[in-house]
Amino acid sequence: MNWTVRNREGELIEHASLSGLSAFQQCPEQWRQRYIQLSETKDHNIYAIWGTAHHEAVSLNMNQKVESHEDLPTRVVIDSFVGSLENQVREYGDAIRWNKFTKDTVRLIGSGLVAQYHSQVAPTIQPIRAEEEFNVKLDGLPVLLRGIIDIETENCVIDMKTSSRKVLYPKDEWRLQGEIYQLASRK
Repeated sequence: MNWTVRNREGELIEHASLSGLSAFQQCPEQWRQRYIQLSETKDHNIYAIWGTAHHEAVSLNMNQKVESHEDLPTRVVIDSFVGSLENQVREYGDAIRWNKFTKDTVRLIGSGLVAQYHSQVAPTIQPIRAEEEFNVKLDGLPVLLRGIIDIETENCVIDMKTSSRKVLYPKDEWRLQGEIYQLASRK
């Protein structure tokens, strides 16, 4: 079956993202609003901003570690977290939903979490690739599926997740992502 999907402005949708598939899996109407109607704005809650800053700090270390085989100094990784946080606060300003936090609280707790990850988890990982984009063609899907693998080691792929709450079991959309990462990496 050959069919195409266009957004409200008539632009051809050439690929689907893993986050888009997750959004569709959770709520097809929300997906339609965001990707077809182009009417839903990105959520600027502090948890998403915090997760982005954490991800960028860890990625900075892992990207350089591919070649160096050594972790960056902890201070460099913390400074990356704080810099990313500050940039996002400047960019989104009053649109941020802070919930129970202040910027100083996020900076303090987030810096501690990044430092703990850096001292306890990062030394156990030797990446062969980091932040690697991939495209996969799936039968029945009229567009390429595009994603980014956070960390790939010799034996597995690692997708970093942050959450505002303790998660006891993987979420369904994480399982879907994992299966697609396995398909893309053959691991």
